Amino acid sequence: MTKLQQTNDRLRAANRTLREKLKQLEAKHAENPTRPKYLSEKCAVLVLNAIKQVGSFRPDEVLPVIEESLTGNEYATLEGFLNWVLTAKMTFGTANINVVYREFLKSKPCAVRDRPAITNH
Repeated sequence: MTKLQQTNDRLRAANRTLREKLKQLEAKHAENPTRPKYLSEKCAVLVLNAIKQVGSFRPDEVLPVIEESLTGNEYATLEGFLNWVLTAKMTFGTANINVVYREFLKSKPCAVRDRPAITNH
C-alpha cells in the first residue's frame, strides 16, 4: 500500500467518524433543541417596533415587517413566541418582554415544533 492510499484510507475513516458524530448530534438536538433564555436586544427591539407599527401581536402581521432582519432561528423563535402570546391572551412591552418570554420557555418545550394556528382576536 502506498502512502497516498494509506492517507486516503485514514481520511475516509475520519470522514465516516465525523458523519456518525454529526448524526448523533443532530438526533440529540432534535430531541432537545436549545433556545436562548432571553430574547436578544436586536430581536426585542425589532419585534416591539413592529408590534407598535402594525398594532397587533399576530405573527402573520408582525414578522413580515422584520423578517429580512432575522435569522431563520430568530424568525422561528419569534413566531412560536408570538403564537403563544396570542394563545395565552398575553401582552408585553419594553419593560416585561423577557419576563413574558421566560414564561413562554417554561410552558413550551419546543417552540419551533409547536406552532398553533393563529386565531382571530
